[in-house]
Amino acid sequence: MAMFNLEKAINEWLKLFRKHRAFDDGAIREMELHLRDHIEDLTSEGHSEQKAFEIATEEFGEVPEMAKEEYWNQQKQTTFIASVLLSMYTNYLKIAIRGFTKQPFFTFLNTFGLAIGMAGGLLISLYIYDELSFDKMFSDADRIYRINVDHRNAGEYNEYASAPGPMAGVIVQDCPHVELVSRFREVGSVLLRRVDEEENVKEKYTVAVDTAFF
Repeated sequence: MAMFNLEKAINEWLKLFRKHRAFDDGAIREMELHLRDHIEDLTSEGHSEQKAFEIATEEFGEVPEMAKEEYWNQQKQTTFIASVLLSMYTNYLKIAIRGFTKQPFFTFLNTFGLAIGMAGGLLISLYIYDELSFDKMFSDADRIYRINVDHRNAGEYNEYASAPGPMAGVIVQDCPHVELVSRFREVGSVLLRRVDEEENVKEKYTVAVDTAFF
């Protein structure tokens, strides 16, 4: 006759609960603790581990029935929460309508101010996200810089997101801390042809770059 293994029996009992979606990990762990405490009390009263396990699990009841009861309890709890939220939102709506009826100007002013504030915060967030997203496909994006031009002429000031082509050679020669310089220029729509093909293909957006670009 095989000896009774309490740990194996408890694990097999817990597997029955894991088959049902009504029991999450927290509920199963709580039942395990209750079962172990009950078994410990029964063994201290003189019962064997096998007898204590049988008594404790029998008092818990059948697993399918427990799963059904737990499912309905969850459904009731979900329904109760939904009804509370619906009642709360209904009260908020009534208060908003009452406030708009009694003080339409101040209600409009507060709502308009809230909308402006939310829109401003959203636009600022999008701007910051866009500014921090450049060159993120490169592992060393924090070491990549682009040269822009601040142009002043005859009292006029202009900013350009571009620089003269010869500046690349000057930067390499005069700035020893610069490791690599690459130029690129948008040339628009052009006809291109592969070396191994005879027909030209029109590309709408074409950029000419140095060999160091990649």
